[in-house]
Amino acid sequence: SFSLNSYGPYYGIDFGGKYHSLYGPYGGLTVMDERLVLSSKVLAAQTYVPGSYGLQANVMYGTSGDGTDFRFSNMLGYLRLGLAGDKVVDRIVLSGNKGETLAGDFYFFTDDFQTLHWNGNSSRQIVLDCGEGVQLTDEPAYFYFVLPPMTFESGISVEVYFKDGSFYPQATTKRLTIERNTILPMSEINTGDAHWQTVSLYHTGASMYAPYFSGGTALSGMMVWGDGQTTVLGSVESHRFTDSQPSHTVQAKV
Repeated sequence: SFSLNSYGPYYGIDFGGKYHSLYGPYGGLTVMDERLVLSSKVLAAQTYVPGSYGLQANVMYGTSGDGTDFRFSNMLGYLRLGLAGDKVVDRIVLSGNKGETLAGDFYFFTDDFQTLHWNGNSSRQIVLDCGEGVQLTDEPAYFYFVLPPMTFESGISVEVYFKDGSFYPQATTKRLTIERNTILPMSEINTGDAHWQTVSLYHTGASMYAPYFSGGTALSGMMVWGDGQTTVLGSVESHRFTDSQPSHTVQAKV
């Protein structure tokens, strides 16, 4: 049997009068209600490749009448992030603002391969590892994430980590849809243009409201909480400070 770490084209699955093939991480096959079911995965840890998605991250399904000439279709979609600046990118973390599942094991019926069913080991974020680093310049460098077809109802957040130990958060609350076999390009970001402000927030209990700032926009707003994690402005979050003070000074980006 194959493990989910296996990758490659698996040909010659003879079922229902035709041959089936999966190109990508392969997790096995079964028959359910007289329907062929194949298993694969969306990688939670992806690798940067200039001008393309990471190695072994894509998944394709194909069929053939004779077992030799296969016609493949991409099962996943792609998000493109353009970054400019002057630092060296170490990794980028992508997540949905409503905690959507982005990666993990899935299965699909071959007669409905456009519908994915999560099957465990899921992750709510994808980390794009840039290896030795990607040097940013005034001209944007493009980074590609492989994602399942889905809709981010409340947008996404990204955190760009640099080799010098610093990071740059960015978010949008705009509704975004990832379509199969389609690249969704995001607006280019200049990571050297942070616009951070210091703000004092008063709160009671464990949570507080991250407000909209006058003259700013919640579409790109971020708040850094007590443990250094970020969230979108305009949401209720645990501030994660461990002392009992009713107010704290935090960093905000609008």
